[in-house]
Amino acid sequence: MSDGRSKLCDVIALASAGSEIKFDMPVAGMERLRPVLASAEGWIRGTAQFARERGRPVAQLEFAAQVQLRCQRCLEPMTVRLQGGSLVHLVPDEAAAQGLPEDAEMLLAPEGRVPLQDLVEEDLLLSLPIAPRHEGGFDSGSCGATLPTDGGDDAQQVQRPFAALEELMRSTARRGRGD
Repeated sequence: MSDGRSKLCDVIALASAGSEIKFDMPVAGMERLRPVLASAEGWIRGTAQFARERGRPVAQLEFAAQVQLRCQRCLEPMTVRLQGGSLVHLVPDEAAAQGLPEDAEMLLAPEGRVPLQDLVEEDLLLSLPIAPRHEGGFDSGSCGATLPTDGGDDAQQVQRPFAALEELMRSTARRGRGD
């Protein structure tokens, strides 16, 4: 990639200088994100503000993104807009991560270097909905997975497999009481 997204960023130098990097990336180039997308169309824009926290390099990410996911109700593609951000601790190895708070977000930056795209992609992956669905559900008309509600010929029949058992238990109880 000639635009520098995959170029290694020296996070130690960026943090020491308090640098800010603005980014505008297509999601098509994000290898780990592509398998969960319905389509490679989409973008992510934002900033990465580098600083030091307790002597360690961190990046404050803020982003807005638009991606194509698959609705888990109707399985049709849908556009999802995401907005978020997080503070990411950039650690050189697993041992350096030991001193971080348990809920801290971290990313390995071996030798103090990490591609900006990896930093952004990690945050985007963490912000995706677990089970994306069209807004409004079945009754809104926005989702292809609609269920008939008028009781017509297309209405699904409700099956109650234990209804006969319930009636059998009632009749046995009546006989036991002498009804």
